Amino acid sequence: MPSFTTPSLVLRGMELAQPWAWWRLPEEYRDRRQVALTLDDGPSEVFARRVLDVLKEEDAQATFFVLGDRCEAFPAVLRRMAEEGHGIGLHGDTHLDFTSDETGPWQDRLRANERQIRAALGPELAEKAFLPYFRPPFGHLSRDWAEEIIAAGKTIVNCSILPGTLVTWPGKSNWIEETDKVAARVKHDLHHGAIIALHCGKQLPEHANSPYVNCGIFNMEQAAETVRAVCRVVREAGYEFSGRLP
Repeated sequence: MPSFTTPSLVLRGMELAQPWAWWRLPEEYRDRRQVALTLDDGPSEVFARRVLDVLKEEDAQATFFVLGDRCEAFPAVLRRMAEEGHGIGLHGDTHLDFTSDETGPWQDRLRANERQIRAALGPELAEKAFLPYFRPPFGHLSRDWAEEIIAAGKTIVNCSILPGTLVTWPGKSNWIEETDKVAARVKHDLHHGAIIALHCGKQLPEHANSPYVNCGIFNMEQAAETVRAVCRVVREAGYEFSGRLP
């Protein structure tokens, strides 16, 4: 039988354990009934393009926390994100857990991620779109490393609404973002200054068997319509998007 986690409960526990991270927008945005939309694990050739189409149709801006290997694989998609006014943040050179000693020094990996983003964007777009914000894969980060990352000029950003469902089968985990369920959970959990996290990427084939790249076999076929539904639920509830993270 599958087991289901409740992300909102998990997030509350993580927030208490990681007070150094942003879990919501800064105070001044909370007074304006504003929320932020973020998307992890891009860019991707198909899914991120569809999401960008929807964001343009819905006149909404987001912040994409991107992976370096995927920036190298899909630089045109990353450039489109920047050209259309979205923010670009760090999510790692690959979707490896930053708390594992076996994946290399975090300093090297974070610097590599930034180099990969800047190389794919070029100087002009990087100046326009790159944000010194880092969202660690899986939200995992030790206090010591967090303090060093902050000292290096980066802001650690997690989220206050993570509306997917983790289904655990023997030997397999699957993060599912089904449109109706995500929209309902976002509507239920909405609050001033919320940072909403969705996904728009899928693991690269060369990492399919890696023991360290457990980025889920995401249900991305619905990614674009899920973003559309979230945009509409947010606005119907009387909130507006803050644009990319400030």
